[in-house]
Amino acid sequence: MPITGIDHVMLAVADLDTAVAGLAGALGLHAVRGGVHPDFGTANKVVHIPGLYLEMITDHDRAVAGGLPVGRRIIEVSGEGGGWLAFVLGVDDLVGTVEELNAAGLALDPPISGHAVRPDGSIRGFSLGGYGEEFAAGLLPSLISYTHPPQADPHPDDLGYTITGLSRADVAVADIAAGIRRYTTLFGEPPAVRGVDPVLDVATASWRLADGTVVRLIGPGAAIRPGLFGVALAVADVDAAAESARARGVELSKTGIDGEILLDPDRTLNARISFVPTD
Repeated sequence: MPITGIDHVMLAVADLDTAVAGLAGALGLHAVRGGVHPDFGTANKVVHIPGLYLEMITDHDRAVAGGLPVGRRIIEVSGEGGGWLAFVLGVDDLVGTVEELNAAGLALDPPISGHAVRPDGSIRGFSLGGYGEEFAAGLLPSLISYTHPPQADPHPDDLGYTITGLSRADVAVADIAAGIRRYTTLFGEPPAVRGVDPVLDVATASWRLADGTVVRLIGPGAAIRPGLFGVALAVADVDAAAESARARGVELSKTGIDGEILLDPDRTLNARISFVPTD
């Protein structure tokens, strides 16, 4: 199955400018681009992370957004103060992948096309899968392919530490056994690792994707809503990253996983973000 890895992660926010300032304050990162999605009634700002991007998204036209499952979920999550929305998988053959997954028993709506209009008037086209009710319920990630090539990644900010990429995406599920079945079908193989989160005290199951990132399911009790629960950013030096965060007034705590530290979610828009050592 031509899933290439995690293309980006989505964070629902009530106000884009406030969100940008919040993440800039917590991580030292800056939004480098953004635009509106007329087909979906949404607007976004994008924060660069090596290898992928973090998309802050909100409803731009509520009449349009409210008529689509993805828009309803964005409105719901942002209305509760914001938080992680979903992670999005890159694929080489979107139509073929959706057909294959449907044949394997995952009920995905047919792919849909959309476009982003950037402030300079340029347009980026894309096609999406997994943006139906399965997205609204937080059951599965979305799939994306682009009809216009992505912009070149900007130079990293001068953070005082080095982010090397996304290490892990944690996904909360209401039923760990059912979640494992869904994701085993999605990835075409059973989880490589099963365990228990040492702090949350819930069952986990993990897959490593082609791009090296890990998707980890977290059993019930870890979050209020199913769906993306947290992301772990790989950094070259955890101590330097922690020192940089503390200098910006961000409180930190240990997660119970070797070398991993969690940033105060009150400073990261209700989004669970941690630093882990680069493999």
